[in-house]
Amino acid sequence: MKSKNRALLALTLLLPAPLIGIVASLNFGSIGQGIWFVMKVWLVAMPVLWLLLIDKEKLSWSLSSLRGIVVGGIWSIPVGCAIWLLYSYCLETYVDKEGIRQQIELFGLTTPVMFWSFAIMISFINALMEEYVWRWFVYTKCMLGSYFGKRTMSSMLQMVNCFESTKN
Repeated sequence: MKSKNRALLALTLLLPAPLIGIVASLNFGSIGQGIWFVMKVWLVAMPVLWLLLIDKEKLSWSLSSLRGIVVGGIWSIPVGCAIWLLYSYCLETYVDKEGIRQQIELFGLTTPVMFWSFAIMISFINALMEEYVWRWFVYTKCMLGSYFGKRTMSSMLQMVNCFESTKN
């Protein structure tokens, strides 16, 4: 099988997983939650299995540079301030605070330690998933021949993933 066909097959097997999980969790109760969980496991396992079994490559790990971490940390300050200002002065009236409190209580995140532990865990796991699945696997499998086409296609697929994520 040609590498472009293998890449297309890989994307065909991976890309529907988030949507299937979200649709199932919203429509099929506890069975849907199970399907959602299986799709999350698939999203993590499939790229590694593909790398090892189909592409016959070895796992590798690239460490971030200290400079990149410092630049990211510095940029987080103005971005965080912009988000806070936008919320405080434009969006606060649109937020259902009581609904958010009910959801927080529903998940048992009523103490600051529980809330922030959950928030930090979700932030890091989500960031890791995006780097791993979207910026590594999907990006490398979007082989449309040109640098621009590859970047455009992977960006569009990431945008669809972000849209799907807002539905859950």
